[in-house]
Amino acid sequence: MRKIEEIKAQIADGSLHPMEAKKQLGAEVVKIYYGEEAAKEARNWFENVFSKRNLDVEFCRVRNSLWRNQCN
Repeated sequence: MRKIEEIKAQIADGSLHPMEAKKQLGAEVVKIYYGEEAAKEARNWFENVFSKRNLDVEFCRVRNSLWRNQCN
């Protein structure tokens, strides 16, 4: 949680770009629940799809009522 507070402070003082903050916060949340390696993979995937606009990836459906991943 300390990392999240650091990110908030950097946003407030203008030393961190909002997009970089979004990436760091997303990675931190994934790290908390799934570990460091999953966080790195998630950030790489996000950057590949949204920053580099590579849409040659598989998107999964999530059923809202069950929150179940529909890949495979």
